[in-house]
Amino acid sequence: MKKLIRIAGLAAAIGVVLWLTRERLSPAPHVSGEAAPPFRSTPPAPVPSTAGVESDDLRAIRGIGPVFANRLAESGVATFRSLADADAATIAETLGIAENRVQDWIVQARRRLG
Repeated sequence: MKKLIRIAGLAAAIGVVLWLTRERLSPAPHVSGEAAPPFRSTPPAPVPSTAGVESDDLRAIRGIGPVFANRLAESGVATFRSLADADAATIAETLGIAENRVQDWIVQARRRLG
């Protein structure tokens, strides 16, 4: 029993020494002088329309959210008609996504046009 108490005491002593020297054992975290990046707390801006052209809300198509709607508008595709007439390979390459995904968007745009 005495041996067990001595071992427990030794383990406690080692724990205390480690706790007291913890600052030397682990490096301090690096804190940069830059401010932390802001988190998005407001909804994304509405989809911008191309110059002088009416735009449809492309977010109504399944798979197109605000980010892809903005990227499509920047590449000149702002209406269901322009999306329905677009080349899937070109749009996929511009957006950096799979061509079959864009092809699905084109099919959905054609359905909306009737």
